[in-house]
Amino acid sequence: MREESLDGPLARSLAELAETPDEAPGLDEHLDRIARLCVDRVAAADYASVTAFRGGASTIVAVTSDLVRALEEVQRDDKEGPCVEALSSGRPSAVADLASTVRWPGFAREALRLGLRATVSVPLFTAGGAAVAALNLHGRDDARMAPLIFGVWDAFDPDQELPAGFGTREPLDDGGRELLAGFTAALTARTRIQAALHLLMERHGETRHDAYLRLTTMAADSGYGLRMLAETVLAGDL
Repeated sequence: MREESLDGPLARSLAELAETPDEAPGLDEHLDRIARLCVDRVAAADYASVTAFRGGASTIVAVTSDLVRALEEVQRDDKEGPCVEALSSGRPSAVADLASTVRWPGFAREALRLGLRATVSVPLFTAGGAAVAALNLHGRDDARMAPLIFGVWDAFDPDQELPAGFGTREPLDDGGRELLAGFTAALTARTRIQAALHLLMERHGETRHDAYLRLTTMAADSGYGLRMLAETVLAGDL
């Protein structure tokens, strides 16, 4: 999937997160803003949440409704569900048709009770490259969720098998396209930053942690973003 223009606050927030240092202050506020922007701008997403692994357990970082909190608590307690899978694998996870799925019965049962029909969990990355959180989007209309799920799959890995229950896709709305543009830009930034870290490791004979500290320190000292510095490293200018 090609990288589109980052018009809109949701796209920019997703792209900016990917070049935010892992230890940056205000990370939870950034994640909360992404969840709320999704509900405001993506027509298929009736509810959103962000979850993260902290202290060895799934933690709810942001929710746009108490209804969603109940659903994320089921995943936390059962230790399974799309958000848990996205966090542990670093890959998107989805249920395209909650009424027919046989996966994660506790999650599916609670989702249906709440009137939801489809869900997708999107891994979110900071500059270190690991998935630090999962953005969970839940919809009451599986047909409207289908193009969003497909777009996330295509952006992350076009060869990845689509989730079961995938039916006819409606056109993606402007907010959905904005989300996918931001996710695509985030994935590109992640790839380029990781490539720069590997180059610094080879060039200086240092560990990945030391290369990461070198790059983030250069960013802090120069005032440039990590993506821009990564491109400079890869071009051989640093």
